[in-house]
Amino acid sequence: MIDNKSGIPLAYIKEGTKVQIIRIDANELLKAKLNAMGFVPETPLYVVKNSTKGPLVISIKGARIIIAFDIAQNIIVA
Repeated sequence: MIDNKSGIPLAYIKEGTKVQIIRIDANELLKAKLNAMGFVPETPLYVVKNSTKGPLVISIKGARIIIAFDIAQNIIVA
C-alpha cells in the first residue's frame, strides 16, 4: 500500500520515469475528468515527455495522453 501523505507532483517528474499515482489534489470536477482518463490511485504511468514548462506526454494504461503542466501539478505520484 502507498503512503497517501507523501509524493511529488507529476509536473516535476523527469522524462523516462515510471511512477505510480498516489492521489489527485484537485476539485471534484477535475478529479472526475482525470479518473475518466485513467488517472486513479495506484495506477502506474510513464512520463514520455516533460519540458517542465509546457504540456506533458504521459503513457497510462496503454494510451498516450497530453496534459497541461498546471493539471499535472495536481497529480501526486511516487
